[in-house]
Amino acid sequence: MLIKDVIISVLRILGRNELASAVADNATLTAEEKETVTTLLYCFNAVESEMAVNYLPLTEKKELESATGKYFLFLLDHTPTRIIRVTAGGKEVDYELFPEFIITESKAVVIEYEYAPAKKTINDSSEYGKNIGERAFACGVAAEYCLINGETDAADLWEAKYRKAVDKIQAEAAQSGKKTTGGYIPPRRWV
Repeated sequence: MLIKDVIISVLRILGRNELASAVADNATLTAEEKETVTTLLYCFNAVESEMAVNYLPLTEKKELESATGKYFLFLLDHTPTRIIRVTAGGKEVDYELFPEFIITESKAVVIEYEYAPAKKTINDSSEYGKNIGERAFACGVAAEYCLINGETDAADLWEAKYRKAVDKIQAEAAQSGKKTTGGYIPPRRWV
């Protein structure tokens, strides 16, 4: 799923069809239009990160070898937020976690970990691919954007739709045996 497609969907949801067409056609945007698209990109990054950290973790496995048993975390493909397990020869092994590395007695390990997605640009793809629909992200991004603009009633409406979509995604993931976190998404509190 391309970030650009999500932003175009949000613009259409918000009734900004001309801007959605301009973004789709890679047309030159005014300064105000660029600011709107930049804000929507910021909102997308916030929603994707929230999804990964709170509701449907992104996981990765990496095989590493070390003569000393010291495995630097920068060797992983992504920055880990949580180490799930370390295995050697298919069996879990004890390890000690430090801020920059893991130490274990094994010389070859598989590290399974959760990670937060990297910041995206408009031409990037979501870390979730097609696992989470464009509509779910669009509702979350619309809620964030409306909140930023002080449109609390609209933000509440889109937040409710986003929460419903996330609940459905979590239920489907749980049925298929995937790990989820959280549960019901509590409503946000307005300051």
